[in-house]
Amino acid sequence: MNICIRKILLLLFVLGLSSQAMAIGLVWGEGNWGDDWAAEIQVSGPPPEGPVPEAVKVNTLGGSPRAADFGLGAYSNNGSPAYGNAFTAGDFVTIIGEVTPDPIDVGTNGELYAAFLSVIGGKASFSFLNEDGNFEAWDTTIGGLGPALITTPLDTSHQVTIFEGNLQAGVYKFTFAYMADGGPLVYMKPITLSVSD
Repeated sequence: MNICIRKILLLLFVLGLSSQAMAIGLVWGEGNWGDDWAAEIQVSGPPPEGPVPEAVKVNTLGGSPRAADFGLGAYSNNGSPAYGNAFTAGDFVTIIGEVTPDPIDVGTNGELYAAFLSVIGGKASFSFLNEDGNFEAWDTTIGGLGPALITTPLDTSHQVTIFEGNLQAGVYKFTFAYMADGGPLVYMKPITLSVSD
């Protein structure tokens, strides 16, 4: 989808939101990450050879709810790899996102989004994955969110490697989302990762 059409669609989407949402600056971010982002982390999940762990909850920002399925998982290359939530700063971590869009969105042009909240040394910052595979600072507004991948068209499923590398010690929340032409932003409840020194 070209940039001009995307901006027009996002503007129409923003105008369609409630006046209460407009009053708070159309922020999609901190409130959607949940209130307990620093909760105790538990390691769980199938090995990477199996399916990516499914999202517990799928949300839609504006528009009607969608019957989409998401998966998001992280694993490291130390020992016997398995999806988990607790790592060390020395681990090489891979984060994979999967989405099966709602059947009504399959075949339309769309965009995939990956965003994260990092809390390092008590300082929180939001970022998103851009089309070049780099993370950019994000102001948590819809207009400030860029796609990780533009799809023409949306297939029945997509898998994206969101991150590969070492993470600094801290707490991270990752989410994965998509938007079909003219449709709402459909996103999953974030996963939380804890990285120790």
